[in-house]
Amino acid sequence: MTYKQFFVKPKKVKKRDGRIVDFDIFRIYTAIEKAMKAVGKYDKQILEKIVEFIVKIINEKYTENDVPHVEEIQDIIEFTLVKFDLYEVAKAYITYRKEREKMCLPRNLASRIDREKLKTYIYELFPEGPPNQVSTLYL
Repeated sequence: MTYKQFFVKPKKVKKRDGRIVDFDIFRIYTAIEKAMKAVGKYDKQILEKIVEFIVKIINEKYTENDVPHVEEIQDIIEFTLVKFDLYEVAKAYITYRKEREKMCLPRNLASRIDREKLKTYIYELFPEGPPNQVSTLYL
């Protein structure tokens, strides 16, 4: 069994920045896989059981017309990891989730403000040109 064999009812998901994007089960699969590998607990069969359980919960909770928020899906993932007694994996996943949340915060803020004003301000701060991280996030 692979992640492509999972059918998820909701077709869309709402991102932290408010965008509505296609629901991609592969993102769940790879996020859990990375968390498992990070703590040395990777097992493909267990991973597939976990993803199967997550899909079951999502399909019970949401319809084809629902657009769950990414945070709701991540809560289901955390719940499932704990249910499967994968506490170390859950901790790694939560840490990863918090880091992603921190990375998205500047992007969310930048999407709400006037880009030209922001660009002017950044070039005032960095007359020789902004560092790559600033350019990537804000420009």
